[in-house]
Amino acid sequence: MYLPTEIIAIVWSALSAAWFVCAVVLVFREKGKVPTLSCSNPPSMTIFKPLPPLREAEVPKQLVCALESFIRQMDRSTDMVLGVEEEQFHLWEKTFARWQNQFPASNLRVIRHSKPDAFVNPKVAWQIVLAPHASGDLWLWSDADIEAPEQFLNSIRAELMHSGCRAITCPYIVRAMPGAWEVLEALFVNIEFFPGVLLFRRSNVRFALGAATLFYAEDFKRNADWEKLGSTLADDNELGRQLAPVKISRNTVETLPQEKKFRGAFLHYLRWHKTVRWCEPAGYAGQLLLLPLFGWVTCVVLNPLSVIAWSGLMATSLFEITVAALIFYRLKCPFPLHKCWMFPAWTALRPMAWLLSWTPASVRWNGCKHRWLGLRKLELFERT
Repeated sequence: MYLPTEIIAIVWSALSAAWFVCAVVLVFREKGKVPTLSCSNPPSMTIFKPLPPLREAEVPKQLVCALESFIRQMDRSTDMVLGVEEEQFHLWEKTFARWQNQFPASNLRVIRHSKPDAFVNPKVAWQIVLAPHASGDLWLWSDADIEAPEQFLNSIRAELMHSGCRAITCPYIVRAMPGAWEVLEALFVNIEFFPGVLLFRRSNVRFALGAATLFYAEDFKRNADWEKLGSTLADDNELGRQLAPVKISRNTVETLPQEKKFRGAFLHYLRWHKTVRWCEPAGYAGQLLLLPLFGWVTCVVLNPLSVIAWSGLMATSLFEITVAALIFYRLKCPFPLHKCWMFPAWTALRPMAWLLSWTPASVRWNGCKHRWLGLRKLELFERT
């Protein structure tokens, strides 16, 4: 006979399983090729690409490939403004020169500037520096580590024209995982984040995603509040609120994991969790329903000799691992066997991150001295 705690854990697991089945269905229904939309006389577009500070003495090849996925699609109606820190310009100089020769039709504007500090949010601090150099009727804000699919620029521009919304924002996934700890970022993006974004695709939303958001330049200039954008950790979420209604694009882009060690990967993972919690506290609290491991661990602690408790714990972990493997397979995300141990590690780290997200622990952007205690709340002191 089942104990009350075991009955609760079984129901809890059933509710979680229902969502994970829904997540698998959403991902498997994704079409690889986006339907082409026609757009006669498309408006001009400026792509914003603030370049991140480099940690090494050379530009990573993955970052160059990501930027080139945009550059090779540019035509006369498109230009790109690249922001690079003055101190690191020499690291990029050869790459910029090669792009000018290899892509002569691309209008690239390299903006050299000392590290912008107009806002505590480093990305928005760069965007306001780049904005005066943007000449397009449309602005595309996109992180530097984003890789665009073929025909992306024409497709997303046509989507905005047909949407009737003020902005189009793109979901993103991770496919490349050179190291084991980069798998943690891939698991968050592909399993915890991507299916939820797909769920909102049929309706308009009030958020945007930093991977790529396209909007009307004049609309932004009239209505956007730079101060609010620059003073929040989740600038993409704030951008979506200011430009709502926003439509989620049929295009899916790719992002590159950055962290190669456990500490950096977990802190990045935790920052993602905390940012979601700060943006949507009620919805994030509801994610407890997707963490039945809490229930089974409780059963094991209360009755360590219970076969049902241990079986439930193992079955729940195995089910989540299976779901993750299915979604990775559908997204064509290669996964070497020697990294498989990250799947069970993720099932344990996910509840831990959820709990830590409710603590006062602060988070920060890599390379930034400011630490965040909330969306707009900084610690009273700065650490280097």
